[in-house]
Amino acid sequence: MLYTHINKEEYIMFSERLKKLRDEKGLTQSQLAHELCISNKTISVYEKGTSLPTIDTLERIASYFDVTVDYLIGYSDERNPEISNIASKLYLSQEAILILKQMAEQINLSTDEPLTSTLSKVIVNPHFNNFLSGLSTFASYTEQDWDNMRKSLDKNLSDDLGSAYKNNITQSMIKSMVRSQIGNEIDSIIDSFIEPPTTE
Repeated sequence: MLYTHINKEEYIMFSERLKKLRDEKGLTQSQLAHELCISNKTISVYEKGTSLPTIDTLERIASYFDVTVDYLIGYSDERNPEISNIASKLYLSQEAILILKQMAEQINLSTDEPLTSTLSKVIVNPHFNNFLSGLSTFASYTEQDWDNMRKSLDKNLSDDLGSAYKNNITQSMIKSMVRSQIGNEIDSIIDSFIEPPTTE
């Protein structure tokens, strides 16, 4: 696409998105300027919305942040079609995919085992599904859901042990049980990464 008729809205959109992307990476204007090999003043001018980069610089900025030029100047709200496609297939947000990508880049530089390998081991671990299920319960359950679970467990308990045990279970107890189970699943996943001691 040719960017020959840039209006005021594009200046504003570019300045806002540049600042947002810079903040997401935790960079100062000075640090970003260093990364892009341009001056601090230039970054400041861009973020004030009083100037736009050349096409070459726009493309360099887009490449650095792994977004399209169209996204930078507001022609599209899709940061990166490839990442968007991956996100939709995995039912994850684009932000989540970007974070995983950034983590992989950082960790791969400092360890012999790539993040993708570690993540794969976690996902295929049978305890991972239980961990997500427990976490999903906390994320999605309403008070009514918790109360329904309490009533069900309370009924089972009184049926098995007698009416004297009726109304002994509270929502707080149920939540503690689920939290404990989530913790156990995490411990089991961690344990799977700990190599057993070698025997002579």
